[in-house]
Amino acid sequence: MNTPSIDALRSTLELVDSVSQDAFRRIRSLCAVTLLAMEQQGKALDMEHLAQVLKQIEQASDEAHNYINSEAEGVGCNYKDERWYRRIDARNAWRSAAKAEG
Repeated sequence: MNTPSIDALRSTLELVDSVSQDAFRRIRSLCAVTLLAMEQQGKALDMEHLAQVLKQIEQASDEAHNYINSEAEGVGCNYKDERWYRRIDARNAWRSAAKAEG
């Protein structure tokens, strides 16, 4: 991959900032509304509505995560969890050894 220009990195960072701000605002708003609903007395909390709010929070988080990761990867700056890769490598080595024995 070619090294991205400063302008490309700046543009990507601006997009990432925009997406993250939007996602965090949505998540915060959904949490605030849910907390207010939980404070209402005399009316049972509708569990289906609560489930829908939690699904929306999950969706906002997943969408932002995927978009941010994709943009970062596009300019060669995505985070790689080296410990996760080592665990995967260790598991694969264990499976290979187990197959060779069996």
